[in-house]
Amino acid sequence: MKNTDVLVLGGGASGMMAAITAARIGSDVTIVEHNDILGKKILSTGNGKCNFTNKVMDRCFYRGSNPSFTDYALSVFGVDKTLKFFKELGIIPKEKNGYYYPYSEQASSVAQALREEIRALRIHVYFDEVKDINNEEGFVIKLSKQEVKAKKLIIATGLLAGRKTGCDGSAFQYIEKFGHKMVDVVPALVQLKATDSFLKSVAGIRADVALRLYVDEKEVFADKGESLFLADGLSGIVTFQSSRYVSYALKENKKVCVSLDLFKEATEDEIYADFKERIKNINAERDIESFLIGLIPDKLIPVITDRARVRGKSAVTLKDAEIKLVIRVIKDFKIKITGTRDFADAQVCAGGVALGEIDEKTMESKLVKNLFFAGEVMDIDGMCGGYNLQWAWSSGYLAGLNAGKIDA
Repeated sequence: MKNTDVLVLGGGASGMMAAITAARIGSDVTIVEHNDILGKKILSTGNGKCNFTNKVMDRCFYRGSNPSFTDYALSVFGVDKTLKFFKELGIIPKEKNGYYYPYSEQASSVAQALREEIRALRIHVYFDEVKDINNEEGFVIKLSKQEVKAKKLIIATGLLAGRKTGCDGSAFQYIEKFGHKMVDVVPALVQLKATDSFLKSVAGIRADVALRLYVDEKEVFADKGESLFLADGLSGIVTFQSSRYVSYALKENKKVCVSLDLFKEATEDEIYADFKERIKNINAERDIESFLIGLIPDKLIPVITDRARVRGKSAVTLKDAEIKLVIRVIKDFKIKITGTRDFADAQVCAGGVALGEIDEKTMESKLVKNLFFAGEVMDIDGMCGGYNLQWAWSSGYLAGLNAGKIDA
């Protein structure tokens, strides 16, 4: 049986940060990872470019039962310390609209830099599966090939997002065995599904929209950004931001609908005044479809005129009520949401270990001494923009710092 001071379960972003931090202050550290490489999930972040933090950082970019839980970790290890940490590993940051990427714009650079530091610190790494964990005078972790005994245990396994990268929820049973409650885990930062027949005809269209999300006809979320129409639903950053709310609502069998403002730059009254002015000067033969060209993506125009019941009509002959209905459809383009894609497509999950059972200043369990948590496994999920990786760095640092302290 191997003995170690700190065992980190999970070799992703938060796990590697926790291991490095604990090793740097003198602890003997071991990582157990059931993939065949460390940092596999990092490789897919930021579309392969790894948006590893953001210039603008605040609790408002985090969700969960208590977003203020992030305050202390972000104050101790925030954006500046993250940039400094990675610069020391050779990762020169490149900023784009507040988003930080490695200068190489390759997620593999970040993963490899962390692996090299783990190698330099002589952190032990086992690529193996956990078969059991017991807590009797220390933690005994039974692997398929051997056993490891640790004084401290950090669980940094993630949840279920990105199952192709090995996130399978296999640690849940051990978390619950320690007495911790799990807030329902659902996909977040994921595509939404819909069954409207028009979607196949507009698949691939991108639109800069203002999105409002309604649950049982009550607005629960609003944001602006790019939305991408899919043959079976919606994608794009603004869609991803809304998805955690969709997941929970549908889990409770509630009705979900999104409203897209397809011309958010102007009010309905401003568009109406523009329409009336332009109609004065156009050829009487020009139909409403050709009139809308340049305002709305071409493939969406017939969908809009169908919904407004003016398909094929001359723009000049439209009544005021018909013009206003066209504008209303443009400004309030509704799509009924029937689901989300599953965990395999989700960038992160919502839910996780209940925050009330964790010390926000140490990441230590309030129920089990010397048990710590880091990263997505806790009930915190961030918006797109580097916030989930920043939470991995910040929480991983705190967990590693406190677990790594050598007992007197």
